[in-house]
Amino acid sequence: MKRLTCFFICFFLSEVSGFEIPINGLSERSLPGESEEMMEEVDQVTLYSYKVQSTITSRMATTMIQSKVVNNSPQPQNVVFDVQIPKGAFISNFSMTVDGKTFRSSIKEKTVGRALYAQARAKGKTAGMVRSSALDMENFRTEVNVLPGAKVQFELHYQEVKWRKLGSYEHRIYLQPGRLAKHLEVDVRVIEPQGLRFLHVPNTFEGHFDGVPVISKGQQKAHVSFKPTVAQQRICP
Repeated sequence: MKRLTCFFICFFLSEVSGFEIPINGLSERSLPGESEEMMEEVDQVTLYSYKVQSTITSRMATTMIQSKVVNNSPQPQNVVFDVQIPKGAFISNFSMTVDGKTFRSSIKEKTVGRALYAQARAKGKTAGMVRSSALDMENFRTEVNVLPGAKVQFELHYQEVKWRKLGSYEHRIYLQPGRLAKHLEVDVRVIEPQGLRFLHVPNTFEGHFDGVPVISKGQQKAHVSFKPTVAQQRICP
């Protein structure tokens, strides 16, 4: 079964001007005859849930990315959590829960972090590292060896200040689940005391996700919800 490789969602917000959300994406599709049951049989690791929640209040954005997976294989499997965050964003918390036991991270300066990351990897321990991956994005990656039947949850929190350009500012969320998710959800809430004039969500998926984003807008608040089904993820162009 081919995997969903990425979704890309971009939010544009303008105080007393507007709120625009273009949605772009890329995926490798399964064969038309494949079913969700077949996906479960083939995948050694099942992505049960992938959620992104983002709240923007007075140009301060707080975002949470959560991934829940289970190892269906009779053998241990390496599970990777690999996400992209905007360059300049501050990681406030990262935690990993394996079969009910939670491990919390400590955030270090880059030079110290690189050394500790190398030491942890050399000892076979779990570690995460932030690397620059593009002009406007950075990459956070960690992996853990998961025993047969075990469940693991990754959760990353980060914050960023939205800087205005020509009266508007941009909020980007890059989704890269790595495989089809049984439950894929993006939830964005905007609260701007100075007001919002318009909300626009352009869809660049050639109509495949028409009606999937649920959008609501008031004078000072906006809400965008994106919950594609597994079948809809398969046909992503």
